Amino acid sequence: MHRLAIELCRLTIELCRLTIELHRLTIELHRLAIELCRLAIELCRLAIELCRLTIELCRPINSYDTTRSDASVDKLQQAYQAMLAQQQTETEKLTLYRAAADAARLAEWEFDNTVLAMKEVIRGQYGSDSVGLKKKSDRRCYKRKKSVAIAT
Repeated sequence: MHRLAIELCRLTIELCRLTIELHRLTIELHRLAIELCRLAIELCRLAIELCRLTIELCRPINSYDTTRSDASVDKLQQAYQAMLAQQQTETEKLTLYRAAADAARLAEWEFDNTVLAMKEVIRGQYGSDSVGLKKKSDRRCYKRKKSVAIAT
């Protein structure tokens, strides 16, 4: 029975170790995903800046006139204002996302620290060489019983 309990404790500690490693890898994956998003946002911002410069270049052309409503200067200005409003919304939501991501990382660190504290308690109670349910000092060494010869 004790061997099963010892094995269960050993497996529990191994599971905790693997869970911590999984969390570490998840955090790294999130960090890389955030960096990729940051680069994509920067690329979009550069494309938007290019569009803004295009608008600025089109303003001095007084003779620009088209029959296409989707290519008019007014339509361009409306689209530009809508884009600026959506960028503002994006910035606000990104700020909320970053706050939520920071809170999640903090919770992961707290979980990790709790698991490490649990491992310290187990080592303190049962010894660093044991994951069983008995302290090293509580173990009994089983000695062989001397065989008694039966006289016939």
